[in-house]
Amino acid sequence: MPLIQLTPRELNRATLARQLLLERRPLSVPDGVRQVVALQAQHPASPYVALWNRARVIPPPCTAPW
Repeated sequence: MPLIQLTPRELNRATLARQLLLERRPLSVPDGVRQVVALQAQHPASPYVALWNRARVIPPPCTAPW
C-alpha cells in the first residue's frame, strides 16, 4: 500500500479531529474520557475541562473534579 503524503493543512486538520477539537461530538462520558484524558491529564482539572469543551452533552455532576 502506498504511503499517503498529507499537506501541512491536512495534517493539522487530522490532528485536531483526533483530539476532538474541530467540533463538538455526541459522546458518552466514558467514550469522551477514553479519547481526551490521555491528552489532558497533566493537571488534575484539565481532563474535565477538555471533555466539557469537546462533547455536546455532558451532565454537570459528571464534570466536577471534586
